[in-house]
Amino acid sequence: MPKLPLLLVFHALLTPLPAVAADGWAFRTEGGAKAGYVADGGWAGLWFACTPEGRRLFVSAGKTPRQTGIERTVILDVDGTAFLQRMRTDSGSSTLSRPLTAAEAGALGAALAKGKRAEIAMPAGRFVLPLNGSGKAMAAFAAACG
Repeated sequence: MPKLPLLLVFHALLTPLPAVAADGWAFRTEGGAKAGYVADGGWAGLWFACTPEGRRLFVSAGKTPRQTGIERTVILDVDGTAFLQRMRTDSGSSTLSRPLTAAEAGALGAALAKGKRAEIAMPAGRFVLPLNGSGKAMAAFAAACG
C-alpha cells in the first residue's frame, strides 16, 4: 500500500470533528442578550431577550405561522407553579411574545433557575423542557439586562 493514502487515512482519523452544541439552556449575546432553551443551534421552546424596549418573553408555537395580533393564553408551569401569560404573534411568525416587567422577569427567572422542569401549554399544544442549566443562563441574563 502506498504511504501517502495511509497517511491521509490517519490524518482523517485524528482530525477532530467540529463541536456541535448540545440542546439545553444557554445565554448568548449575539444580537442582544438572550437566555433560554436552545435546540439544533437555535432558540426553541422558551427564551428571553433584552430589547431596546425592555425584557421580552418568547414561546415557540409550532412551525405554522399564526394569525398576527390575536392574543393567546400560554401557561408556563414550573414544578407545579403556573405563570399565566397573554401573548401575541408578530407578523408571519409562529413565535408568541410579550413584554415583561423587571419584576415579572425576575419571578419567572427565579422559578426556572430553581426548577426541574417546565411545561408550556397553549392552544397550539404543549411541551416540556428540562431546566438543567437554566439557573446559570437566567443569572447571566439578569446581569446583562439589568
